[in-house]
Amino acid sequence: DWKKVVGSEAWMPADLEKDRSWEIGVDSAAQAELIEALKGAMSRGVQLAEIGAGDFPLGPAAADLARRIVEGVRDGRGFVVVRGMPSEGLSAQDAELLSWGLCQHIGNCVSQNKDAALVATVMDHGQKKGVKLQRGYGSNKELELHIDLTDVVGLLCLRQSPASPPSLISSSMSVFNQFLEERPDLLQVGLEGFQWDRLGEHAAWESPITPYRVPVFSVAQGKVSCRYNRFWISSAHARMNKPLTPLQEEFFDFFDKAAKASAFEFRLDSGDMY
Repeated sequence: DWKKVVGSEAWMPADLEKDRSWEIGVDSAAQAELIEALKGAMSRGVQLAEIGAGDFPLGPAAADLARRIVEGVRDGRGFVVVRGMPSEGLSAQDAELLSWGLCQHIGNCVSQNKDAALVATVMDHGQKKGVKLQRGYGSNKELELHIDLTDVVGLLCLRQSPASPPSLISSSMSVFNQFLEERPDLLQVGLEGFQWDRLGEHAAWESPITPYRVPVFSVAQGKVSCRYNRFWISSAHARMNKPLTPLQEEFFDFFDKAAKASAFEFRLDSGDMY
């Protein structure tokens, strides 16, 4: 028995314009403490892969910043944009180390891909002929709205492209509510879920697609959650030579339309972290 999500995570763009608590500024005290923690880690020769929260101790202002990030993501709108992370005069490697150290106080950091890369560089690497398609963040192609595989994803902007394209975000909980209001008959499709293509990021003995179905919407302990990436799902069906049914296509089309209609646009500049 599905119920409408009424928490702050079920937002619409007008809500974010009216209440910008999702935007967190890094004050000078927190900036200084983050730089101090970075210098300490560098002086001890600690490598990025070795850093835990204890290797990157935060002062009170930076610790409060980490707390506000966690609360915003977990109990607030479901995302935050941090403005003013230290970046001036830092190399890309230093910035990675600083960001990684702060994130150790936010959650358990995991690798990005099958190569166990802990930090992925988001930039256009081009697509060479005969080379397998790269992950979406490795090209300049526009990414459709999707949900990543971890509970929390972080992105630190060091240099914005000359075109300065905006970032786009939508609330999956608002999308869920739109299903309830307009197409409750389609929710069963999301509940049944889909197999996902692993896009080559699997071991030799593993199936190239998930052997199980992943629900698009599910409920655990009274909380609705969502896992959605149309490309990965469609790719799995193509690999299985199993076309999506008209009802499944209708579910996807409604999801995409609802997400785009309620999407919020914002900018990321140097020193901003999503």
